[in-house]
Amino acid sequence: MITAICSKEQCTGCSACFNICPKECIHMISDTEGFLYPAINPECCDDCDACKDICLILNSPEPSHLGNPKVYACWNKDKTIRFQSASGGAFSAFAGSVLDNGGVVFGAAFDEDMRLKHIAVNRKEELRKLRNSKYIQSDVGRSYIEVRNLLRQNRRVLFSGTPCQVVALNAFLGKNNENLLTCDILCKGVPSPGVFAKYVISLENHFQAKLININFRHKHKSWELVSTVAIFSNGRECILTGYHNSFMFGFSNGLSMRNACYHCPHTKANRYGDVSLGDFWGIGEFAPFYHNTRNGISLILVNSEKGHRLLRESSSHLYLEERTLEEAKQKQSALDHPLGEPKNREQFFAGYQRLEYEKLAKIYLVDKAMKRLIKRIIPRTWFFYLRKYIKRIM
Repeated sequence: MITAICSKEQCTGCSACFNICPKECIHMISDTEGFLYPAINPECCDDCDACKDICLILNSPEPSHLGNPKVYACWNKDKTIRFQSASGGAFSAFAGSVLDNGGVVFGAAFDEDMRLKHIAVNRKEELRKLRNSKYIQSDVGRSYIEVRNLLRQNRRVLFSGTPCQVVALNAFLGKNNENLLTCDILCKGVPSPGVFAKYVISLENHFQAKLININFRHKHKSWELVSTVAIFSNGRECILTGYHNSFMFGFSNGLSMRNACYHCPHTKANRYGDVSLGDFWGIGEFAPFYHNTRNGISLILVNSEKGHRLLRESSSHLYLEERTLEEAKQKQSALDHPLGEPKNREQFFAGYQRLEYEKLAKIYLVDKAMKRLIKRIIPRTWFFYLRKYIKRIM
């Protein structure tokens, strides 16, 4: 028999309890929506309550860094790194600085089966695995234990993840360590790994080859007009459009998110990471910005003295311009409020459990996205008459 630890509606899947259990009685199991949740095996549990003591839902820790962060727009001076990154390549500069000093960097990377997991990187050549945005919830596994072991060896560590993963790591360690640097991403929410797994199978069936990588933010047009590019085992690279890009439709409209994301307590300017990273959307719209944004601009929030030191160490690789928090919040909802839950989310996940991905995407993702696009392009009055005309001829 397996029992739950905390409320499923609130659980973020941060895995703090999974890492802290001294007897490894906790398992991360997939639910009917494809998300991982912690569960206790009572046959080996001795009721030590370590999992409950660390649970972020039961204890609600306060943000580590209060007060106003320093805000910067930045981009990597290395044009190749900037192009390969989701925004401006700031993470690569931070990670490179840590690696140059003998440190280790943790972040999310796809394995050979296209499952997203946190891994440790020791060499700059491996940083490409951690670059770019991956719109699935990563499995941190035993990463927190690995971080603790490295810190005990007096190694420097940079850990990058969602805000709930960063606060979970801090809770697991229990105290501030000067050798630990944390970077939380400005997160809108995490889509279901189960939905993504079905999506991967659908792509492989259509293109008749194994998917070996996917870039959700390819800049072949520009940072503002990114495309999803899939790479297959036969060497084929495809720009995904329409139905084949349906997974991103589910992310952009918030339909495939974890339940807890709709009530996220971390969508504010008081952060948990030493630095916070995201896209500086809307830069130049509210205050002059005299630089080309085509290849991407990173938004950096520096939240602690350790964050300031990291920025200084990395500054030779970055162009930096100080901006205001008010400007950053204009188009970054992750600094202001959680996303709203779509009305048809429950229907979507009910469909996920019983439908093939192709059918699920057609009903809930592609058709809905096209209707929203039409409504934006065509004035409401014309849309009304167009709909009446289509009904008449069908």
